[in-house]
Amino acid sequence: MVAGYTVNGESFETGEPRTWSDKPVLRTQVTRNFDLAPAWKRMVVFPRTAENEGPQGSVHVTLVLNFFDELRRRLPAR
Repeated sequence: MVAGYTVNGESFETGEPRTWSDKPVLRTQVTRNFDLAPAWKRMVVFPRTAENEGPQGSVHVTLVLNFFDELRRRLPAR
């Protein structure tokens, strides 16, 4: 899944998530199966193909920004 985002001052807002690709990502169990270019403008991904079929499963990435700021905002001050 992928989602667009906007930054307004100190606020980070995501758009609606959508399917990034209909091809499953190869799970190598040895090395990373994707990499980002330094400026995050390009990405390389190893897709799963008929030749490298393996166990089916779910692959996902969770990106958490400003976790402690959000935690402080949600919890009452002591």
